[in-house]
Parts: sequence; C-alpha cells; structure tokens
Amino acid sequence: MSGRPIRGEAECQYTLALQCADCAACAQRMPTTYTKTRKLVTMHGLIQLRLQIRRCENAQCPRFHQVCHPEEEGRWALPKQEFSFDVVLRVGQLRYREHRSCPEIFQQLRQEGVDLAERSVSNLLTQYDILLSLALDTVSAP
Repeated sequence: MSGRPIRGEAECQYTLALQCADCAACAQRMPTTYTKTRKLVTMHGLIQLRLQIRRCENAQCPRFHQVCHPEEEGRWALPKQEFSFDVVLRVGQLRYREHRSCPEIFQQLRQEGVDLAERSVSNLLTQYDILLSLALDTVSAP
C-alpha cells in the first residue's frame, strides 16, 4: 500500500491538449501516446486534469520519444504538486499579509474548505517563497 493519500471524486474535470501537435525539432505530427489524469486541490475543491501526452515517433529526431505535456498544465500547478497556484497564493497571503502562523493558516484553510494536512502548510510556504523569489529576480533583471 502506498503512503500517498487517496482523494475523493473530483468536482469538475478539464481536458488539456498541446496547442501545437507538431514536433518542435522535426515538425512532424506527434500522436497522442497516452492520457494521464492528475488531481489538484484548489480553493474551490478537487479538480481532475486529463492530460493528452504526445511524443515524437520519428527515430531520426533529436526529441524522439520525449514526452510533451500540454502547455496549460503549467497554469494550474507546479509539476508533481497536488495543490494549485491559488492555494499557494492563499497561504502566502495568510502568512505575509495577515502574519499568521502555520497552525493558524491550516485552520483558516480548513474553514475555507481546503482539504490538506497541517504539515502541507510549511511545504506550501516554501513553494510560495520560491515562486516569489523567482518573480522578483525576473522583475529586477536588466
């Protein structure tokens, strides 16, 4: 049995596909190799993303068999994370605008209907700090 939590049914489902189905290296059409599902916890509940994964089948291509995820997946959450950007943003607001502690943030998110463990709050704060520092580096770069 795995140590990962099992989440319930998603409240809504979105299907995401690559905007351009042609390989960036050889310009040949990439077939949909498989479909992957991903559940995310948002401020509005649990959602499920259905991702159409493509890869180049041209053996001479430098991107041969490299998977291509839909571009829009990056608008929802960071790779391999179970919380969407709106949850990360809310954690940052509670911490830095309202000066709340991790247990207080956890209680507030639970009251707002977000299903998470208390230890997830510190992980989300770390994600927020990393994203904020990257955004500030981008703004201050010449």
